[in-house]
Amino acid sequence: MQPCEREFEQAVVNDPIAWTRTQLADVARVLTVGGAPELVDQVDQAELDRAWPAIESSIRANFAGPRYARHQVRQKSFTH
Repeated sequence: MQPCEREFEQAVVNDPIAWTRTQLADVARVLTVGGAPELVDQVDQAELDRAWPAIESSIRANFAGPRYARHQVRQKSFTH
């Protein structure tokens, strides 16, 4: 990985779990915006909604929290 300047949506920095929930609540929009609208029909949104409690539990169990202070996020982001 190489460091690069990358700007995160402020909502991700403020509350990553809420941001994730918002994204997963409308996977069709995420796929469409992401350039994969052909996959929309393959996603069962109701199933994903039912899985949210387990997803959230996993995030909370495995994510220790931000590695950097909010003002450092842009400078400390990495990409492949």
